[in-house]
Amino acid sequence: MPSVVLIGTSFILRVLLVAAVATVTMSAAATRLAPLLGREVYVIRGASMSPAIALGSAIIATRMPPERIVPGDVVTFRGTNGVVVTHRVVETIVEEGERFFRTKGDANATEDPFLVPEGALIGVMEATLPMVGFVMAMMAQPSGLFSFAAGLFACYFALSILEEPATRRARAGTSRWVRRGTPA
Repeated sequence: MPSVVLIGTSFILRVLLVAAVATVTMSAAATRLAPLLGREVYVIRGASMSPAIALGSAIIATRMPPERIVPGDVVTFRGTNGVVVTHRVVETIVEEGERFFRTKGDANATEDPFLVPEGALIGVMEATLPMVGFVMAMMAQPSGLFSFAAGLFACYFALSILEEPATRRARAGTSRWVRRGTPA
């Protein structure tokens, strides 16, 4: 009779395999399909928008005309140093016909020390995918891809070892529910 521990371990490994494959498939789909739909996907690498957007989340940003952006919208833009930033708009300013946005990270005590010109805007946040950014960042590195493949192989190998006794019983024509010492 198989141990409850072995059955539980086998179940957990199956769930891990399905979750891993689903997460990678979702992150790959988001990365590849989003540009075809006029959207961009970015990984949140800081905690300045916590708790609304957690570190390691992926966000989907949609292009929007600058005049439609209002305070409260979460925008993604290229900062003065070229780094992509996602912060909330707190004020819209129009000077000499050009639109600027004052932004602030939700977790920051003060507003950003610069105004964001409309030309630096990438888009408005449409959706957030918690934890998917970690997977996307990992899969972008050769070492992360190798680690993921090795983990999948290890889970598959462990499952095959755990299920081997059941396979032998099936070939022998016995059920796993038959008690030892009783006829099948």
